[in-house]
Amino acid sequence: MLLAGSSIGHNLVLTSFGESHGKCVGAVLDGCPAGLELAEKDIQKMLDLRRPGQSLVSTQRKEGDIVEILSGVFRGYTT
Repeated sequence: MLLAGSSIGHNLVLTSFGESHGKCVGAVLDGCPAGLELAEKDIQKMLDLRRPGQSLVSTQRKEGDIVEILSGVFRGYTT
């Protein structure tokens, strides 16, 4: 497993960017095979678990987290 700076992984490498309370936080996933079904709503479900009041360990922040896939997905499938 590669863990250097803001990247983690070997076959699938996830690199994050941005900062907490900044304009945005994002990620780039390298090594994802083409043809996998993926929609913003799938990721949004997991992100919504971080909303305030979801559990005793959820954040108290009041920021809106909205998933936006900018590239790598076409008509609901990874490219």
